[in-house]
Amino acid sequence: MATSSKSATKSRSKNGTESVGDLVGEILRNAAGEAVKGGSSLSDTTRRVVAEAVETLDERGPELAKNAGVFTWRYALLGWATWNAGKFVVKRRARKTVKTVRRKASPAARRN
Repeated sequence: MATSSKSATKSRSKNGTESVGDLVGEILRNAAGEAVKGGSSLSDTTRRVVAEAVETLDERGPELAKNAGVFTWRYALLGWATWNAGKFVVKRRARKTVKTVRRKASPAARRN
């Protein structure tokens, strides 16, 4: 199994606090590093990236929650991920539907 890219992207700001955006950026950099490394299947890479993200959130999340006050970073991150996944699924289904409609309409147009 390939080694993790997590240690290469660890960074903290000067005053010891960081924002949710910094944390999400780090998780995305880790995922990009794993994707670039290659050498393993997509499912193995995905499993490793998700495990690292969960570990990072568990490790640094409580401090972020204290600094964020009322803002619940877990729900925000979950909402952001759900929104992006939903957009992907809707776009894919829309493309598939358009292709199907065009295929069905094409023979009918030729008959006229």
